[in-house]
Amino acid sequence: MSQKIVSSFGRPRRTLHNRKQKHRTVDAEQAAIQGVAIAQLEASYPLLVKLLSNLSRIPDPREPKKIKHKMYMVMLYGILLFMPSA
Repeated sequence: MSQKIVSSFGRPRRTLHNRKQKHRTVDAEQAAIQGVAIAQLEASYPLLVKLLSNLSRIPDPREPKKIKHKMYMVMLYGILLFMPSA
């Protein structure tokens, strides 16, 4: 048995269509998002490789016994924190 959703005014409430998206299904939207993400990764991969090689040349001033993460990875995460997301 289905129940009607009643608003605070006592009238049945209807849901509105979300017409802001051009995709008809969730799967189509996810496929489009994945396509954009792959294109961005392919475009930025050569830059990341060069950045990592340059960062790995910087000497690590920390004590070797206390190092948990490599210095170039810590610096890369710091740089990526300030990059705007799409």
